[in-house]
Amino acid sequence: MASTKQQKAIVVATAEDRVYVGLDVHADTIHVAVWKNGDCEADWVTSGDCAKLVEQLEPLRPGLKRVVYEAGATGFTLARLLASRGLPVIVCAPSKMPRMPAGDAKTDRLDARKLAGYAAKGLLKGVTIPTEKEERERALIRYRSDVVKRAATVKVRIKSVLLFHGFGKLKSWSAAERKRLLDMALPDEIRFVLEDLLRELDFHEAAKKRVEGKLRDALADGRHAAVARRLQTHPGVGPVVSACFMLELFRPERFGSGAAVARYVGLAPGRRQSGASCRGGPIMKAGQGKLRSLLIEAAWVWRKCDKKARAVYGRLVGNTGNAKKAIVGLARRLLIRLWTMSVYGKEYEPLA
Repeated sequence: MASTKQQKAIVVATAEDRVYVGLDVHADTIHVAVWKNGDCEADWVTSGDCAKLVEQLEPLRPGLKRVVYEAGATGFTLARLLASRGLPVIVCAPSKMPRMPAGDAKTDRLDARKLAGYAAKGLLKGVTIPTEKEERERALIRYRSDVVKRAATVKVRIKSVLLFHGFGKLKSWSAAERKRLLDMALPDEIRFVLEDLLRELDFHEAAKKRVEGKLRDALADGRHAAVARRLQTHPGVGPVVSACFMLELFRPERFGSGAAVARYVGLAPGRRQSGASCRGGPIMKAGQGKLRSLLIEAAWVWRKCDKKARAVYGRLVGNTGNAKKAIVGLARRLLIRLWTMSVYGKEYEPLA
């Protein structure tokens, strides 16, 4: 094989060429594969310096049709840079990539080549690339979700310690109940463990309050304030649900229908069709798990507050025979209603 330097020197393109570039992006290195006129022309490894990569792709610009890489830990910084330099770029969701029917070798070099080849054959569809501000705002709601999970883990550990050592259960997580716990006659070792766990819980709860304050500030932004107020008129939807909906979808108008939103969030039912047989399957849990969980929680509140929502829930229970499936169906309806309210400026209306 020719050296990397020689490969780069010969990879040039004219307006008559059809060039596709696949990238396997890591923090320190980027594997590059160039698919030119139906064949893999060259591949090489470059540093993780995005600006340097742009320079290397410049000789391909006249015939360059697409640069593609998979979404991952490095985010969208590279995609925004490529787009700002006028290079056609898409970022693909790993879950939507074509899969080989049998096992195949996997290396960074081969992954880059496959991406270039798939792009040349029109098999890839890109995700919407958020702006820097949209990405920073999403970091807030995702951090809140992480903090809530950590606090829940600590609570489970506290309950486990109490149960294992025969000290009963906590009635709640109020300050008074925590004080009652520490006022109990506890062995020094168990007291040490519980005090340490309670300090950890206090830390996570304080972090949750701080990030929720930042979320309130984000929703007070002129771009979000009116929509947030409108969404929160819907039963079950408060500041956290509305923030997660707005920041995770970030541009809800980009979806052409409620069904498209449901697929994005992972609340769309699966479908299995073969010949004359067509059956519904479980929901396709692709996409936004955090938002999906919050919508299911909100759906329970909506069911409690709206008698027509209760009637829909009851009908879904009758059809499915399963309360969990029914509440997921109600959450899907809630999601589509929120999308309609945000895109079309409609106010909350009870179910007809």
